[in-house]
Amino acid sequence: MDRSPARLNLEHLKKQAKELIRLYRRQAPEAYARFRHALPAAAGRSDTEIAALNLRLHDAQSCVARDLGFASWPDLRRYVDAQLPPGKSKADRVRRWLQLVYAADVAGTTDRANPRVAARMLTEDPGLIADDPYLGCAIGDEATVQRTANDDPAWVNRPGGPFKLPPLDQQPLAARNARRTR
Repeated sequence: MDRSPARLNLEHLKKQAKELIRLYRRQAPEAYARFRHALPAAAGRSDTEIAALNLRLHDAQSCVARDLGFASWPDLRRYVDAQLPPGKSKADRVRRWLQLVYAADVAGTTDRANPRVAARMLTEDPGLIADDPYLGCAIGDEATVQRTANDDPAWVNRPGGPFKLPPLDQQPLAARNARRTR
């Protein structure tokens, strides 16, 4: 399976999940092995025990997502939805990333924040924030924030960045992740 983020296509992923559940219903050993590897409910179980779990399409979707390193199908879906076609500007990529960092009331969208997906996108594109102090606030980059505040103490109260927010209103991504996992 090609795990390249640039190649993820939601329709193709849905077909993969449907094929996996078909194989499971046909009692194919490769389906059992895949579920055993990726689905916590099937980990460490025999083929007979996995067959008795009566798995459904949502389990296959979870398996596909986990195979690709996502915690869930909704996370994978948000990641795929957040991808922009090649050639889009860095500003477009930053804006799409911030929509995953901040809730709709801040980002001007109808989506909920998804810090796990935002963190993955940042891992895959670390140049996204490129020493921008406003974006540094979003991820808790203390060195960049401190350096900027030392150079210009009034900066801490000045709105800026893509959403024109004051820096101290921006909660770090790590704190958002911690809050969501409780």
